[in-house]
This record gives sequence, C-alpha cells and structure tokens, in this order.
Amino acid sequence: MRFIFFLTLVLIATSLFGQDDQNPCLGNTDFHIVILGSSTAAGTGPSSADSTWVNRYRKYLQEINPNNLVTNLAIGGTTTYHIMPNWFAPPPNRPASNPNNNVSQAVALGADAIIVNMPSNDASNNFGIDEQMFNFQTIAAVADSVNIPVWVCTTQPKTAFGATQDAIQLGVQDSIFSTFENMAIDFWNGIALPSNDIDPMFDSGDGTHLNDAAHAILFGRVQEKNILSEIFEITSGTEFAMGNYKISDPKLCGDPETIVQGEVINLGEDNFSEIYIQHDIYNSTSSQITLFDTIFGGLGACEFAPFEFSVNTFDSASYSIVSAIISPNDTISWNNVSPVLNFTTQASPVLIAQNDTICKDEMAFLSVDFEHTDTIFWFENLTDSVPIGGGNSFATSAVNSSQTYFAEGISGDLFYKESLFTTNNSNKDWNGVMINLVAHETLTMDSFSLKLEDVGIQGVVAYFKNGSYEGFENDATAWTLWGVDSVEVLTSGNFYNVDFGNKILEQGDTLGIYFHLENGGARLSYNDATDWVSRSSDELEIRSGSGITHTFGIIYFPRDWNGEVFYHHGFNPEGDCSSGRVEVSAVVFEPAIDLGIDTMILSNQNISLDGGTNFTQYFWNGIAGGQFYNIDSTNFGIGSHEIILEVINEFGCTAIDTIEIIITEFVGISDERFSENNFQIFPNPTQDFFWVKNLNSSAVRIQLFDLFGKTIFEKEVIGDVEISVEDIPKGVYFLKLKSKDEWGVKRIVVE
Repeated sequence: MRFIFFLTLVLIATSLFGQDDQNPCLGNTDFHIVILGSSTAAGTGPSSADSTWVNRYRKYLQEINPNNLVTNLAIGGTTTYHIMPNWFAPPPNRPASNPNNNVSQAVALGADAIIVNMPSNDASNNFGIDEQMFNFQTIAAVADSVNIPVWVCTTQPKTAFGATQDAIQLGVQDSIFSTFENMAIDFWNGIALPSNDIDPMFDSGDGTHLNDAAHAILFGRVQEKNILSEIFEITSGTEFAMGNYKISDPKLCGDPETIVQGEVINLGEDNFSEIYIQHDIYNSTSSQITLFDTIFGGLGACEFAPFEFSVNTFDSASYSIVSAIISPNDTISWNNVSPVLNFTTQASPVLIAQNDTICKDEMAFLSVDFEHTDTIFWFENLTDSVPIGGGNSFATSAVNSSQTYFAEGISGDLFYKESLFTTNNSNKDWNGVMINLVAHETLTMDSFSLKLEDVGIQGVVAYFKNGSYEGFENDATAWTLWGVDSVEVLTSGNFYNVDFGNKILEQGDTLGIYFHLENGGARLSYNDATDWVSRSSDELEIRSGSGITHTFGIIYFPRDWNGEVFYHHGFNPEGDCSSGRVEVSAVVFEPAIDLGIDTMILSNQNISLDGGTNFTQYFWNGIAGGQFYNIDSTNFGIGSHEIILEVINEFGCTAIDTIEIIITEFVGISDERFSENNFQIFPNPTQDFFWVKNLNSSAVRIQLFDLFGKTIFEKEVIGDVEISVEDIPKGVYFLKLKSKDEWGVKRIVVE
C-alpha cells in the first residue's frame, strides 16, 4: 500500500484592500443587499437582463460568495414617496407608500444594506428638492434605526426634460452629494451632457432610460463603493475560519500527488500567535493518518494563509480528507472545520508494450497487454492528437528502418463532461418551472439538479418541446413527456439530481423544458427576476424562465430557476483516466556479413572464409553449409573464382556478400620471403602511394603486378622509392622485390 504525504505551507498576508473582491473575509460571510428604485433599477433600457447594473452587481457579489443575495424591489414608475416606510402619511396629492416595495419591506427581508436608485420620476411629478431630500433622509433614518446602512444614487439625466425639471434634478443631485457624502453614488457625471440631456452614446433610445454601456458605468460606480467591506464587522476576539477547501485537480484514477488546498482566514481581531491545522486522511484500504501544519506568526484581521498538502491517491480506494483549525479561545468553532472531501479513485490504465522485430521493408505487428483499460489508441508521434489506430494491436505499413509508435490506454468516457449552474438564491417556492436551453454546439444532456423544498419521496416530472416554450405554457399538446424520476429529499432547500435519459441537441437548437412535481402540493425553488435571466458556457445557454402551476397552469414570468444542467460534448481522447503514452517499437533487423577483400592464393594453398555468427542458415554458392567455407586450390583450379554467401537470421532476414578468390601459379611466393630488416613497405593498405624503404646498400628490382600477372610498375633502384597507385583501380596487388641476396612477394591493398 503506497500512502505518501508531502506538506507545504505558504503564508500570504493580505490586508483589507478595500476592494470587495480582494477582501478574504467576505468569502466566508453572507450578505443581503436590497435595491429600492424605479425603472432603471428594475432593468428597463439595456438589451438583456444580464446587462442591467443590478444583475451585474448581483453576479459580482455572488462571485465573491455564492450565498450572497441581492433582492430587487424596484418597479417602474416608483417615486420617493412609494418607498417611504409603512407608517408614513403622505402630504395631500402625494402617493402613498407601497408596502411590498418600500424601506419597511427591505427591513423585513433582513437587508444588510440598502441601495436607493430614484432617477427622475419625482421631478417628472414636480416633487421639489426639499421634499425629495426629506424622503431620502427619512428612509435612511428608518434603516439606520435597525443598523442598516443606505447608499443613495443621484438623479440621472433625461433628454428634453424642461428647465424646471432639470433644476430639480441638479438640485437633488447636489443635495445627495452633500447630505450622504461617501454614501452617495454618482449616476449623473459622465452620463449627462452639459445641456443636462443624456449623452446619445448612453441613451437606450427613448431619452429616459440608459443602454448597456451606461449600465456598465453605473455598475462600476456601485462596485467602487465596496459596500460589503464597509458593512463587514470584524468579530471581536479570536475568530478563524477555514475557507476554499478543495482538491486542485481531481483525477478519477488518482494521482501520486493529489493536491489538497485550503485557506485559514482571520475574521476576528489581529492574532499573532501560532495557528495549528490538523489534517485527517482516511483511505478505505488502510488506517487513518493524521498530519499537522503550523502557521507561524499568526494573522492580522482579514489576512489569510493558504496551505496545501499532497496525498498519494494512486491506489483504487475510497478517501475522506478533512482539515481543522486548532486555536484556543476561538469565538466560533463550527467554521474551523473544512468540508469533508469524499471521493473514490479507480485503478489507472496500465499498458505493457509488446515490440516486434522485422526485416527491412516488412510490416510490423505491435501489441500491448493491458489492465483497467476501456480503450486503446495508437499514435505515430508522442505529441499527435489524432490517433492512427485503435485496439490492443496495431499493424504498421512496410518500414525500412526501426520506428517507435505510441499506445495510450484510456478508461472512462471519450467526451468532455460539463455542467452549467444557475443560482442558489431563491425567494419563491412553487410546483413548476419552464426554461429554455440553447445549444451553442452539438451536445448531449445527461441529467439535471433541482432545488426541492419538501422532504420525503418526490416524483419529478419532465416534459420537453422543440423550440422555445414561449406561447405554449398552457398548451399540454405541444409538450412530450420526457420521464419521471423519484428522489428522496432528506433536507429542505437542497439540490437533488434527476435523470430522464440522454437527449442530443444540435448546434443552434432551442429546447423548452418543463419541470413539475407529481405531488401537486410539493414545491421546487426559483428566484424572482425582472426579465429573462441568461447563463452561458461555451456549449450551452440556460434561459430562465417562467413559474408554472401544477400542471400547465398559471404563468409566473419572469422566474430564475434554481438548478444545474449536466451535459457532455466533443471528443476527449484522454477519457477519464489515461495510462500516458507507452512506447512500442518496430525494430528493423538488418544482418550484415563481410567476407573481406578479394584475395589471391597460390595453387598449392588453402583458405577458409568466415560467414560470421548469429545466423541460422548459410548458403555458399547456393548450397547449404555452415559458418566456415574452405577453399582448397587443388579442387578449384587456376583462375578467378567468385564465392557468394547468403545468410538468414532467426527473424528470417537475409544478407548477401561476395568475394573473388584468385588462384595463381607464382612459384616461391610463400617459399622465399624477404627480410623486414632489409625492406620496409608503408602505408599498406594505401590510397594514393606507398614507400619501399631499402635498408641495405645493394640495388633491388621492384615489380608491382595485379591478380592476373599484369605488370603495373617495374624499376631497379638503390635506396628508397615512392610508388604512386592513385591512377589504378582499388583492389589487391602484389609487390615483388629482388636483390642479389634475397627476393620475396608482398600483398598491397589499394583502397
């Protein structure tokens, strides 16, 4: 059993930057922001709901913490009188408060902060500067009485509004800045022209409402206020929390170094004592192991320390990993423990190469032995993305030199698995919901997750129709029953998976889906919206949607569905797990033999030729024989004889070589030898020339002749002589030296 741990602790001290998305305290704290306002906050003007400043701000806050909630109570036509508290009695000819959309409702919803966005309706009704400011201050005072801070947006420009209304707008703007100071949000400057009209580049087209670009600016100005950091309160005393605990790159087949990452965040006062972290790791095939980390020097308020450690999860087993902060006097203990990481790994694919040895220009048959493998691909190169074959064996084309191929074992599905989530935020419980799914590329829907409210066994019913559901909400004949899946709801408000079978969507398809529960009184969850809410990945878009009563009943539009779509797409050659690429070789065996250079022997001599080792068969001039071949000059006769050898090795590969043997009648070549004390010949073998060095004082006759006895050079000299051979063919020649005392013959090789 392999179970190895490597621990690394990195401390990054991060101060409270002032930007909400960089404040580590905020990711561990839930906030509820309530919006009061009229048509701008309600979403009139932009081309889509995603472009409104409120929805941009909601998305931003939920990226900081998915549990952050933004409730938008804004409705078109609202004035400051409509959002006054329930107890307020308006002056004559002034509208009464709207109890469903006013500051009292915001307080009742448990707002942590309120943003008021009243662009121009008061001025349109000729409500003056003083009465508007009285209303703003009353609203802020009501909220302040229960410790809820209020941010007030300035007025906004309106084209061709009139001099009286422009004066009211400018006066209210100035008063908001001076009264609310840092709690004022500028929705005027940069949007208005000097004439107090809307800059045409920000006009949605009606002279009153703002377009996408303007809403992006408004969102930026709300974002710059860093409201979450302003309302966050550091806990007195010691308060540490565990955050962002996860496996950084989980693998189904495990990893020798599975990295677990987490953070310790200080939500309390500065604490510079050491902080201890305990890691408990359980493997179903072994006993529990406990490890410890230490953060030296503690943490200041809203500082965090990331940590990581690695676990060998390569074995097929079930794992549970959890970490806990050990800190004396910690104010809150439940957030000191990380979520439990429960996961199971399966055995990794294993391939064992079976190479093939072949002869030149033959096909190789390669194969692999395999374990825990569903699919095998073959590749020509290590980096290729397109396989050239599949299966546990592969036949190459004819190859003329050794070549390495690569096999890769895959387990799991050969496609990319994705999901697209909407939101966890919900403020409505009802029995049915309709959404549209739009495919950006061809994909297959696998299953869904829905947020259910009623415990017990619940049957979830799914219908579908090709094309948008709009206009068909109450037409049961337009829908096809997809299926019913039963789930056991153990905890109200949790998400539960349902599966109705796969369904393929082609690129560009729109599919309407209707979910409801079999039990007419049971509830699923969604959130109020002001318009369509769209969420997209590269492959899929979820457009939600409408609430629908059970079944095909009353329409409640718009609603933002709480759910997730699981789907797969494309071709993923690495599947869920991969063995990595294993080399498998086609080895080309090229046998070689060398019988040497052509040779001359005398008529009374023998010679033995060596065919070399590592061959299974030898054929000398077509007749089977052994490694050695003996040439007896008495049996071959005078003249030139060509000897041909063909050999075959254990793989069936052949090689051929030839040699020419000259048998001559020169007499005395082997009987009479000149002394090397008298003559030296060098270099031999040679290419261009050789020297004959005469070491005695007498004259010597020199003759150079070829295998057939033809004289190439002849001369009588005293002393040394250089003989050129650069103009004669390569081969074997004979040099005859004769002096008054001795003579002999020396073989000369010209290369």
